[in-house]
Amino acid sequence: MIPVGGWMAVLMNYSIGNDNMVFRCPEGTEPKSVWVSGAHVVIQKNVGSYPKHEIYFAQGPNCHVTDNGNGSYDYGFETGEYVDWNDLTIHIQENADGTTTIKVTAMDTGIDGWVYSPLGDLMALTKDQQITTSLTSYKTDKMPFSYGMNSQAGKIDKDAAQRILALDYHKNVADVAGPQHADTWKDSVAPRHMHNVNVLYGDYSVRSVDPEDINPEYTDGTKNPDGTPYCPYNVKYWTPTRGIIDKNLK
Repeated sequence: MIPVGGWMAVLMNYSIGNDNMVFRCPEGTEPKSVWVSGAHVVIQKNVGSYPKHEIYFAQGPNCHVTDNGNGSYDYGFETGEYVDWNDLTIHIQENADGTTTIKVTAMDTGIDGWVYSPLGDLMALTKDQQITTSLTSYKTDKMPFSYGMNSQAGKIDKDAAQRILALDYHKNVADVAGPQHADTWKDSVAPRHMHNVNVLYGDYSVRSVDPEDINPEYTDGTKNPDGTPYCPYNVKYWTPTRGIIDKNLK
């Protein structure tokens, strides 16, 4: 299963000539780029018997991203039990000389953590609030991208023909599934093809779609049993039949 936050780095292994321009839409404006497409952390509670959690540097159930501007970012990672984004916190600074500086700024007690670069290099090793290994700066190429993968892609199997895998998007992960999603549809979708978006579905077909026809925030006026608005397109196109991915990544 491809990890959603690192989908570009994984697929690079299969692209012709290892060309990262395959992630760029030729009809779009200059796409954004992201250095963290393959970077990830592994965190584990060191008290008792707990699984390791592999979490990629991308906004999602186990990662919260703060964009400070000027190439400065703060990432908070969580195993999912008590979501206060401080199991492991990391500061990223993109430098003018092409290097990226990474700094572990805080970690919770009883947590072991391993931080890996997009190239798989061990950047930092932390153990119960102590940094034992740290490679603080390295040089990497940014990957330009024009598409985002559904944050729930890892659970899409049944009814795959109707479920969205990826589409024209302003972020490399589309977090819009379910009632508790991070993205705002109108700000994140990228209708660059005559006001339509190209959509890759779970059966690997690609279709040109009006964004409003798959709008995960559209409500038909009815209510869920808990009284919240019912969003039919969210259920039909974005949410896997098996439900939303659990916050505990195992």
